[in-house]
Amino acid sequence: MNLSVTFQDNKIVSIQTINSGSTPSIYRGIEERLFPRIISSQSIHVDDITGATISSIAAKYIIQNIINENGGNADEWKMEIPKSTDVVKKYGYDVIVVGLGASGISSYLSAASNGATVFGMDSAAKIGGNGAMSAGAMAVNPRTQVALNDGNPFVNEEDIIEDWLSYTDGDAKEEIIRKIVQESGKTLDWLEKNYDFHFGEKMFAFYHPKLWPLWTTYTDKSGTDKDTAFINSMNQAAALNGKNEYMIELTAKEFLKDTDGKVVGVKAVSYDGTTYEIYGKSVILATGGFLGNEEMCQKYTGSVWQAHLWYDTV
Repeated sequence: MNLSVTFQDNKIVSIQTINSGSTPSIYRGIEERLFPRIISSQSIHVDDITGATISSIAAKYIIQNIINENGGNADEWKMEIPKSTDVVKKYGYDVIVVGLGASGISSYLSAASNGATVFGMDSAAKIGGNGAMSAGAMAVNPRTQVALNDGNPFVNEEDIIEDWLSYTDGDAKEEIIRKIVQESGKTLDWLEKNYDFHFGEKMFAFYHPKLWPLWTTYTDKSGTDKDTAFINSMNQAAALNGKNEYMIELTAKEFLKDTDGKVVGVKAVSYDGTTYEIYGKSVILATGGFLGNEEMCQKYTGSVWQAHLWYDTV
């Protein structure tokens, strides 16, 4: 990562990217959120952008070095940023979706399509989660594609279910595996028909000797990228009802419960400290985050995957 920082009257007035050294969809949050917050607060002690933590650390490290290397003292630019103590309450939702990765977004779109009032949230500074960063979702036998194949399925569904269950040594829930295999193709067709998704050609499962043909790549209909597909589709679903809403950089903290212990909503905290209490009839947890949870990784896999960080100062 290479940055250019402009100072005027002992204030940071501009931060420009020379080279991001990062995935564009992740780095977008750095330019759109981190840099303006540093300039507004005149502090490099602002919070990292969730979903772009490594890039946030690198950017602040570089800015710190630029200050020191040009005769300043970076410690003087590490003022604490005051957090809001406001509490905002939102009522009257049919569905609250926590986590707006691929599964959470699909849940949001489905609920909105069926006339529900929906509130969605994600702790990251962007929607899409891992679904926007990697191949997926896996779709088996989309009906439209099967019809073009003279009605012949591309995959024996019982075959892939059996292999999946064998691979997981019996730890997977068969009813869930069956639902994924049997419904994923229908979901692909539904997303293409109703929202801004376009799926590419089938790909062969190179990781398996049977080379199952599956649909795993997608963009928006204009062919831009996955982020555009998610954003356009979410905005389309939100527009179905004036009450529908979704927020990013909003982290769910706990369930809200009534006196009988029934879940009636979610308490969440925004990046600026504002607490939100969102009340609704049902809550869908689609938080994912397995690889981001060291305790779970250690418990279930016996090891923790770690990324390594390299960055240069300019």
